[in-house]
Amino acid sequence: MSRGGLQEIAIVDLSAGTVAFEPVTPELALEYIGGQGIGSYLLYRFVKPGVGALSPDNALILAPGSLTGTSVPSASRSTFMSKSPTDGCYLGMSNGGSMIQLRQAGFDLLVVRGRAERPVYLEITDGEVRIKDGRHLWGLDTFETSEALWSELGSHFDVAAIGPAGENLVRCACIIGNRHVAWGRTGMGAVMGSKNLKAIAAYGSRGTYAEYPVKLLGLSKKTARELVADDESIQLWRDGGTWKWLWDSEKPARNPQSDLWDLDRYDAKLLHRPEACPGCPVGCKHALKIAPGYKYEGLELVVGCTYATMNGPFGLGLGLQDMEDMMKCGEWVQRLGMDSEVTAGVISMLIEMHENGVVGDEYTDGLDLGWGNPELAFTLMQKIAYREGVGDWLAEGVAPMVRSLGEAAEPYRVSFKGMGRALTAHGGGDVRKSLATSCFAWSVNYRGHGDRHRYPFSGGTPDQKKGNIEFLLDRADHFGIPPEELVGIGDTYEEIVPRVMKYIQDYNTVAYALGFCDRPVILNAIPVQRMADLYNEATGLGVTPRHLLNAGRRIWNLEKVWVTSQGQSKADDYPPSRFFNEAVEYKKPGGPMKRYPPFPLEAYERMLDRYYESHGWDTATGLPTDETLQGLGLDWVPARFRDGALVGAS
Repeated sequence: MSRGGLQEIAIVDLSAGTVAFEPVTPELALEYIGGQGIGSYLLYRFVKPGVGALSPDNALILAPGSLTGTSVPSASRSTFMSKSPTDGCYLGMSNGGSMIQLRQAGFDLLVVRGRAERPVYLEITDGEVRIKDGRHLWGLDTFETSEALWSELGSHFDVAAIGPAGENLVRCACIIGNRHVAWGRTGMGAVMGSKNLKAIAAYGSRGTYAEYPVKLLGLSKKTARELVADDESIQLWRDGGTWKWLWDSEKPARNPQSDLWDLDRYDAKLLHRPEACPGCPVGCKHALKIAPGYKYEGLELVVGCTYATMNGPFGLGLGLQDMEDMMKCGEWVQRLGMDSEVTAGVISMLIEMHENGVVGDEYTDGLDLGWGNPELAFTLMQKIAYREGVGDWLAEGVAPMVRSLGEAAEPYRVSFKGMGRALTAHGGGDVRKSLATSCFAWSVNYRGHGDRHRYPFSGGTPDQKKGNIEFLLDRADHFGIPPEELVGIGDTYEEIVPRVMKYIQDYNTVAYALGFCDRPVILNAIPVQRMADLYNEATGLGVTPRHLLNAGRRIWNLEKVWVTSQGQSKADDYPPSRFFNEAVEYKKPGGPMKRYPPFPLEAYERMLDRYYESHGWDTATGLPTDETLQGLGLDWVPARFRDGALVGAS
């Protein structure tokens, strides 16, 4: 069998100061595709049950998609994977536009183990990995670190770096690529900091091998033409990215008088142009500059997601009014190397608990806690990154905050898989407002809140006008759903949503393993048949769509085994308890306020049972049965589930 474009896995042991190499075999690529898929296999292999996330025994894995770096459009994603230092044991975070050159340097994956005695960075070039002294970089923010390494090595290098938050083991610390690509949410920056690893710099001159390069280029051109045919959506993404894509959707409203409710203020205050990941014709990222005459005039920032980095967490979540303040917050979190949503989440929780007398002035460091205060946000971000005063407490995340305060704090927790966010940051994951797979996914995926495994989205946007379920059922062949499996799937969303979730997770797992972006405008143009065709031209492995989807299901179930071995349980498959106890208000710009009641707990538990049944998992424990694992070729996994606990894992 041809090895196609399969390359090596570089395994770095920082404790021993050694580098070893292993091949990606055709068998591994057939069973786990690449990227996140092979990364999950390596997590199971290298990170044993009960390992501390900040222990040298944890591993940090960098896994570009198996089509990343090829001619395939919009396949530029890479994933950092590890045991998360935040409660919940997530797998990591995917993002696009940086560390593509790992593959061009000859490596499909990078595994980092151990802990260096002093700060180091990795220099990766054609076929070589060097561990280099990084003491001169320690203490720099992520922008400064990138600039220093570009000055030292050359601006042609991809750089993934941590900032002060990662160095100080802040639980929501990010890894920032090339100054603007954030591998956020899950605390991968803290794992990197625990290893004394300041940065990874990669450059490759080899290009990315394809088994049938001419055929792959032709199919890539066809895919690109189909992708850009949706001109309305492309222009919307290029004009304002995620903010304009979602601007007139319903939002939880903390301050309806802010710039967020007047689209003209966005264009007046922010000079913006699209930025594209390599090989992508969309350009949904944005280079921003604050216009003359406004606060922070001339401040420049490249941001991957205007909604999730700036406007959602700091505008909707903390109630900031001015667009330029939201952008300044976006710059601070990127420089400090922290996740915007989780950072806003702990600040929001502190303000709300102080408002309601759950915490007293001893938790304020003398600050005036309240909504809509940009200086408070800046100060608390700095305190969190350097673990100063109350920032040391906030740096641990929402679950430890609640544990330290007791039952009185529980009603104020907003978290998915232990990962916090501001209650009013946006409507994602809120089953009260929308009973769609894109909301249900926040609770049942292993990473917590975010876009992973949520496509198709809730609908009502130019690139997905129909609602989530209608879109999915209309395009079942796109996702590889056999028509006969739709018979008797149900009549209500409560029945349909959990039963189709399996197919969405299969499809999205394949997309991530291949390296595709999850923007709807992109995935709309890439049915699973096209994914198989592209993968075959790149590797020569001859897979079918059904083979890819089975591999996606194998990856999903192996991840379930791994997160369970690390402590995740059925109890983690629920949204925040306040979703079952509180009503919530949403509004559209210029529209009336709408009130949504609490979601019935009993209905949610019925959905969970249907979801587990669709996967072939035990409804009492939410875990894969032995028969399911064996049917997926995972009988080699030396673990069996008993009474809701994983035993015999090794």
